[in-house]
Amino acid sequence: MRHTDIDPQECLCADWLWEYEAIATTFDWSGEDVWHFYNFRGNAENHIKEAKYGFAIDRFSSQNFDANKALQGLKLLAYNLLLLYKHVALQPGVRQWTAGRLRRRLFHLPGILVRHARQWSIRLPVYAKHRSLIMLHAAT
Repeated sequence: MRHTDIDPQECLCADWLWEYEAIATTFDWSGEDVWHFYNFRGNAENHIKEAKYGFAIDRFSSQNFDANKALQGLKLLAYNLLLLYKHVALQPGVRQWTAGRLRRRLFHLPGILVRHARQWSIRLPVYAKHRSLIMLHAAT
C-alpha cells in the first residue's frame, strides 16, 4: 500500500513523496482488513512512550522490588485513568493531547503557599480563575 499527503501532480519528483508499507501475514483476508488489523496493533509503542514520558514508568525510586512493583502498578493505573478521562470527558480536539500537555494546560497553575492567622492557604494569580475556566471550557 502506498499513500502521500501531497498531490503528485504538483511537484517535480513525486517518487520521494510516497511512503511504502509491507505486511507479511498468513491470514487469508483482504489487504485492507489485514492493514487495519496490524495498524491497530502498531499503536502500542505510542502508549508505551506516553506512559514513559508522562508517568515515568521507566524510573524506579526504591531498592525494594515489591515497592517498585506497587509504584509501577499505581503509575499504570493513573495512565489508564487518564486515557478514560480523555475518552469520556474531553472534546475530540483535546483527546490527542499528551499527559504533559494536559498537565501544563489544565492542572498546573502558579501559586504561593502563605501562612496567615495560623492557617495555610494558596494564593493564585488574578488571571488563574479566568484561565482555568477557559481551558476547562475548551476541554469539556
